[in-house]
Parts: sequence; structure tokens; C-alpha cells
Amino acid sequence: MSGALPGAKINIRDREFIGAGRCEGGGGCAHGIYAGHIGLLRVEHSRFIRTRSGHHIKSRALRTEVIGCDMSDGADGTSSFAVDVPNGGAVEVRDNHIQKGPRSGNHLAAIMIGEEGVSQPTPEIIVAHNTFRADGGYGSYLLDNRTATAAVLTG
Repeated sequence: MSGALPGAKINIRDREFIGAGRCEGGGGCAHGIYAGHIGLLRVEHSRFIRTRSGHHIKSRALRTEVIGCDMSDGADGTSSFAVDVPNGGAVEVRDNHIQKGPRSGNHLAAIMIGEEGVSQPTPEIIVAHNTFRADGGYGSYLLDNRTATAAVLTG
């Protein structure tokens, strides 16, 4: 799923994304959800299971909210980040279960903010009451924040 309409809002609730993100023919990989330059991406109470190569959620929205979701690679998933917000923006990630599997394509972090250059206002980053587990004998951070905005981590 993708979108790019400035000011638009996408709300996703109670959905399952299983085995998404296959790479084909040497081209780019898909993501479970990819939101372009919109006003708001809100994902609630949804499951992302065994994503392949891409991210479970990638968002270029001015505000990204991921609440009460299960993002799990399992034993066979090869996802990169659970949540990728490459250009900054307001971010709230709370009450989620995040598991990076032993075949994860990226061991750096579960949540990445600003790695493609911060090009939009980032007034707040809230990461609260999430559970995070990295399986496979490698170290990984819950959050890699490359913006100038201090992240608030609780719970």
C-alpha cells in the first residue's frame, strides 16, 4: 500500500500484512505499507508478519503514528526496519510488539528516523510502551534517531 497526496490522511486499523515486500528482478523491494508525502499515516492494531526485505512500515508523512501493532519477522522474515521514517516528521510509536528475526536484513535498529535526510519539521518523537526483541545473536537498537529532535522513550 502506498500514497503521496500532501495533506491526505491514511488510517489503517485491524489489518494483516503477511509475507509482504518481495524483491523481484533486482529492482527495489516493496514494504508492508509505504506512505509518501501525506499529512498523516496512522496504523493501529495491525499485524505485520514475515515481511521480506523491505520495511514493515515506511512513512514520509508529516505525522506517523503506529499504535498497538505486532511487527514480527518470525524465523523466516527478512525485513529491514519495523518502522522507517526517512525524512523526519512527528512520530508516535507506542504499545507495539516488535521482533527482529535471525534473518533480518538490517540489524541496526527496529525504528529508524531521518536516515535519508531530515526534510520536514520534526516537532516530537514519542516511543512508548513497546516491547522489542532481536533474535539471532546480534545486537540491535530499538531506535536510531538521526534528527535534531530529542526522542522521548518511556515504558
